[in-house]
Amino acid sequence: MDNVTHALLGVSLMGLRSHPKAESRGLWLAVMLGSQAPDFDLLPGLFNPQAQVAFHRGDSHSWVGLAIIVGLITLSIGVLETRVSRKKVAFWSFLAVLVHLVFDALTCYGTRILLPYNGEPIALDFLFIVDIPIILILGIGSFFYLYRHKTSAMRIALIIVMLYLAGRGSLHHSLLQNVERQVGVERCSVVPLLNPLGKWLVLVDRGEKYSLGEITPITGKLVFRGDYAKNLSIPLVKKLATNPVIDSFLEIARFPYAQVSKQGKVWQVKFADLRQWPYGGFNALVLLDENLQVQNIKLSTWN
Repeated sequence: MDNVTHALLGVSLMGLRSHPKAESRGLWLAVMLGSQAPDFDLLPGLFNPQAQVAFHRGDSHSWVGLAIIVGLITLSIGVLETRVSRKKVAFWSFLAVLVHLVFDALTCYGTRILLPYNGEPIALDFLFIVDIPIILILGIGSFFYLYRHKTSAMRIALIIVMLYLAGRGSLHHSLLQNVERQVGVERCSVVPLLNPLGKWLVLVDRGEKYSLGEITPITGKLVFRGDYAKNLSIPLVKKLATNPVIDSFLEIARFPYAQVSKQGKVWQVKFADLRQWPYGGFNALVLLDENLQVQNIKLSTWN
């Protein structure tokens, strides 16, 4: 999820119960740090393109990372805020980090929470990277909690979000079953798009190719927009895939695809994950000269 949503979830946790005034600042620090700390793994990507895809939602989003983050927050706040018990800091920071990981796992991007035992991302595909209804619900609840001191508003907002998530999960399950019945293939995914009330993206693995389409939730109408050959074995693509940046990118792409094109004397190979193809927000673009020598690699990983 986006960091605004994570911050609002942190506020929501603080609104679950009242805290003694002497402990309030320390617990606020614990919860807000816990709600954001897993995404500090984005910082190495500012200096190293490979780190942008190799580290994000990796170790810091695993159960090991959770333990380390909670330990660091507890030790730090224990020094800065001596009036709050370390047990409380540990509990509330643990809850904040856990909520962060769970909500990331609900998205179509997922998180590698089982590292180091299993590096496969857990992505339940209930939510898009940004979910507007959740932001609005939590935002309204946070307003009444912070500025009107209505703790009940925050609790009501959380209940509504939980019901919304249950509905999204049920809808995803229903759509997935619908697609499997229509195409007769089990290796398929139904992925939400930005509009929570609109169509869902459908990806079907047909062996030698992927089929990309859309399904309408209300009518169940399934329309395929095109087929994409599994072309990672093409010599040029295969060679580029050995590049550390591209290798890290492909490691977390569930439906990898390479688009090869030429503009003038410049070759372009665009590595993408088809589950986000309509938005073009998750790709790696390799620029090569006419002798097929790599000139530049550009990453776009806004999730």
